[in-house]
Amino acid sequence: MLTINGIRFDGLHSYYDFGMWLSARPDYGNPQPKTNIAEVPGMDGDLDMTEANAGEVKFTNRIMTFVFAKMVDIDDQADWMASVRAALHGKRIKQIIADENPEWYYTGRATVAFSKVATWKMLCTVTVDAQPYSMKVNETRVDLNQSGTPSMEDILIASEDVSGQSWNSDLRLGTKTFPNGLGVPNGAYPNLIVKWPTNATTITNWARKLQIADSDDNVYDSTLQVPISSGEVMVPVSSIMAAGVDTTKVYRVLVQNIGGCSLHAEMLAFRYRIWNERKTVIPSIIFQSEEEYETSLQITLNGENRTIKNTETTYEDIVLKEGWNDLIIPYDTGVTVTAFYMVFREGRL
Repeated sequence: MLTINGIRFDGLHSYYDFGMWLSARPDYGNPQPKTNIAEVPGMDGDLDMTEANAGEVKFTNRIMTFVFAKMVDIDDQADWMASVRAALHGKRIKQIIADENPEWYYTGRATVAFSKVATWKMLCTVTVDAQPYSMKVNETRVDLNQSGTPSMEDILIASEDVSGQSWNSDLRLGTKTFPNGLGVPNGAYPNLIVKWPTNATTITNWARKLQIADSDDNVYDSTLQVPISSGEVMVPVSSIMAAGVDTTKVYRVLVQNIGGCSLHAEMLAFRYRIWNERKTVIPSIIFQSEEEYETSLQITLNGENRTIKNTETTYEDIVLKEGWNDLIIPYDTGVTVTAFYMVFREGRL
């Protein structure tokens, strides 16, 4: 069967349904950036505030033009033009798909115009005022059900110089919230590693110490107060459990950080690198568990901590940016997960 390249308008094909073939290369248009430039007296150049409000560049619509030709008997020309007008003219087309690029579609409002170039040859020009982004026909789905081997992830701990504070009474210390279970894998007791630059250890007048606080603000510091004299210390999770800590809760690691250093810790987690095209998108996250009550899970997306629940699917603060997105999920979620995946539709210019 002869294959003719054409354009599909919500499933109607330009050739197979209307008998038209493309007489010129399709013009998909080019959306223009919506710039916000201000001239400021006394300033070299201009002030570019294009990304000030939305945090990214926004674009105008694109104007697409498709020119088709058809050989039509004189007696049939009026009916043929009427059929094309009825199908396309003035309508908002949800999916405009070119055969040469079948994985992406455009959305816009179409108008049609006709001209006669010979007795039996007609031209039909379809102009579409379309959205700036072409969207992927099939949604992207990422399985997050924690398959494979978890790895140790290096995570920044917020720090504060507390040299003038009381360790026992003032808990305004550097903190880092860890996911449920401190990454304890199925009853095994790994070490929680806290580390910082070695130049911080030159201060010897103060002992750097570590505490654990749970989500109920219970502080465990009798057996967990560990003097630190090197750039790294390992705190056995077994000692945390021996102190009576419920490892299914969310914890904060409190660090007495005398030098105001940048502290890091490691946790056992799964890491996903998720690709997204140019258009930023809010994904749907399906997180289901066997528990009848509401359960939640803390994830880290592009360095920012976020909380998802088994009662919600979309979150305004969970946004996939252009390019690679780093997602970290704790090894032990603390719940029995039955479904865990992310769905989103990519868009490109």
